[in-house]
Amino acid sequence: MPYNATLLRLDGKLSSAGNFRGDIDIAGPDFGDPTTSHSQAVSVNHIAGGISFDTTTIAQASVTAGNYLYFNLTVNGAGATGAQLFLTYETR
Repeated sequence: MPYNATLLRLDGKLSSAGNFRGDIDIAGPDFGDPTTSHSQAVSVNHIAGGISFDTTTIAQASVTAGNYLYFNLTVNGAGATGAQLFLTYETR
């Protein structure tokens, strides 16, 4: 993130409908080691049918400038080969 921000919403679209779970984590400033001092920001648990989902439940909404965000996929039960994630935020 190039500046301080507040996370507001996550929308997603998958190539296959079904069980898709993961989370967006806020990592430290080292892109080469994203698990250093990371914390979960948004959790995705899309188990219903359909290829799109959205969530406004944000575990940690505050992101500090210079930190990286990354997606950690934990379940891909439908075998989706593509996913688009759209994160809405506002600067502070």
